[in-house]
Amino acid sequence: MAVINVPQNLSLKSAINFCNRLWSLEDDESYEFDFARLGLVEPFTMAYVANELKRFSSAKPGTCSTMNFENHSYAAHMGFFRAFGLEHGKEPGEATGSSTYIPLTILKVSDIKNEAARFGEHIGDILEEKSKQIATILTRQKTGDLVDTLTFSIREIMRNVVEHSSSDVIEYCAQYWPTKHLVEVAVLDTGIGIYEGLRTNPYLEMSNERDAVHLALLPGISGKMYKGVKERKHDVEWKRGQV
Repeated sequence: MAVINVPQNLSLKSAINFCNRLWSLEDDESYEFDFARLGLVEPFTMAYVANELKRFSSAKPGTCSTMNFENHSYAAHMGFFRAFGLEHGKEPGEATGSSTYIPLTILKVSDIKNEAARFGEHIGDILEEKSKQIATILTRQKTGDLVDTLTFSIREIMRNVVEHSSSDVIEYCAQYWPTKHLVEVAVLDTGIGIYEGLRTNPYLEMSNERDAVHLALLPGISGKMYKGVKERKHDVEWKRGQV
């Protein structure tokens, strides 16, 4: 049996290092994750690590177990443990949230598409409310130009997941720490990546992920909309209505 100690501080760097080590483990008959040291859990790392633990467990069915997870009330309340299959704490999205946090929430892309089709609305409209909820946590305001700007930006991130990433889910969460004057928001997907998403555009020259990221930061770059591709009428109308 391989015992895997989950780090005390799941900050961005330690979470990435932990998940990289996870996939480099030698094959074993069983794997036990020990959460005894777990302390700080941040929104992005909570979503990221939960997703990687779920993927790891799925890749090695019947071999993974956990221990010493019972005393981590914050992570349990936010939906961290249930997100990777452990029957402990609240389900993702189950906690009601408040003006200071949004629990780890997992939206199925298929549900978003079905809801848009059912009500004859654009995907962006379905994601508007969820994006504004995140924006109000970020800004500590309910209305205003900054709220509107961030709502637009977050909505576009979520739209990209639905329309371009081929991901099955969108995961997001947020936390405001008043004593630290700090806000953190995370939006995560498990899609094909930027490089694969842009490869369908024959006018783009890129040879690796770095090239793709640099191109993606430029205005008007898309893997689906380029010269010769006809926009859907619904998309054009929605864009005009939102400007």
